[in-house]
This record gives sequence, structure tokens and C-alpha cells, in this order.
Amino acid sequence: MSDLKSAGVALNLGGVETRMLFTLNVMEKCVDRYGNLDDLLQNLNKGLAEVKWVALQMLNEGIETWNDEHPDDRRPLMEEQRLGRLVLGVSGINELSGKVREAIFAGLPKDAVEVVEESAKNLLATRETTKPPRKMKRIS
Repeated sequence: MSDLKSAGVALNLGGVETRMLFTLNVMEKCVDRYGNLDDLLQNLNKGLAEVKWVALQMLNEGIETWNDEHPDDRRPLMEEQRLGRLVLGVSGINELSGKVREAIFAGLPKDAVEVVEESAKNLLATRETTKPPRKMKRIS
């Protein structure tokens, strides 16, 4: 078993350092929601709501782990609306998306990460070759 104290990805939200953990608990929730891990990664590319949902699961797992290890210094679980308020601007959204992916990869075995990374490259390549041409707006 890995040491959860050093696992996951650090994230500062609202001036509080926390960890996003992709544990068996979070993996189970993701499989229940998406069917499998490949679909999880594809859905992260579909919209902010999915990134926010996965981030919330991993943040709350990190908070619950903290609470298990620090019973005299318990932290409240993160609520979805609060997470949305703490992530500011496009740069904050990009940082959160990157941290979600980083935490997922940190929670997977190395050989699984290689398979996922290859799948992501193939997905991006397919998306680039199947994009319809952009329509240009006429400027009067």
C-alpha cells in the first residue's frame, strides 16, 4: 500500500493547502458514473461540470484522509458551489483541470498511465483530423 500522506496532488484553495487523492473510493465513484476509466478521461474533455465533479470527489477524499489523520483538526468537506467560487478565471480552470489529470495519473499504476497517455494522444489526433473547418465571420 502507498503512503497516503505523500500521495495525491497538492492544491491551494482559498489559502488552504489540500490534497487531491485518486483512491479506490474515488475510482469506484468514477466507474459508477462513467462506466470505465477511459470514459472518465474522455468526459473530462467535454466540459467544466465533469472536471468540477471529479475534482470535488478527489478533494473530499483528501479532506477525509486529513480528518482521519488529524482528529483534533478536522476540516469540513468541500461543497460544489464553494469549489466553483474558489476557482477563479480561465487560468484557475486550467490549473484545476491539470491538477485533476495529474492526480488521476498519480493514482494509477505506471503501466496504466502509459496506456491512458497513449489513448489521450490518439483521441487528440483523431479530434484534430475530424474537426470541420472554422467559418470565418465577414467583417463589414
